[in-house]
Amino acid sequence: MSMTKIQKELLGALIGLARSVDGRGEAAKGESQEFSSGDSNGHRPDKATHEILLGGICAANPEKELREEEGKSWIVRVEAEKNRLNPDCAVCKGKCGRTDNYDLEEMETDEPSDRARKEQILAELFPMAEKLQQLRKETKEQNEELQGAVNFLYKALFAIGNYVGEKSLQSVVQEMNNLFVKLENVLK
Repeated sequence: MSMTKIQKELLGALIGLARSVDGRGEAAKGESQEFSSGDSNGHRPDKATHEILLGGICAANPEKELREEEGKSWIVRVEAEKNRLNPDCAVCKGKCGRTDNYDLEEMETDEPSDRARKEQILAELFPMAEKLQQLRKETKEQNEELQGAVNFLYKALFAIGNYVGEKSLQSVVQEMNNLFVKLENVLK
């Protein structure tokens, strides 16, 4: 899969967004929207975050053309959302790197089997995001299955940008395959 420099940068920023929410999506039922990620008093991702995540993944799709200025504008939106979710991280002097963007070149240093799984996740991430984008437009009501699939995208991006281990990567691949089957059934 061949990506342009700006597509890689946008994807790296989206991985930074997933890192900033620890790979989690929506607040659990009954849980407050305010939450602490590390020392930061931030907010959980909401509908606006999900739209930026989905739109950004679709924009970074290597099957599509992404103009430099459009890519930069997406990166600015992702960064702004990351700062909204983690306002303390945006001004922190002692950077821990937890919400940093990911450089896709780092995958080259992964174990070959881990890199292969990450590449598999990446390859399936784009069609899944496209499908979810389409479903969200078609079904006006937010159904839980759709929300679960969107939340999964954070987990998948988080797994690409962090050392999660072979078992976790394998379970992400498995979960992705299961979600694809579910999404196919929703589309029928």
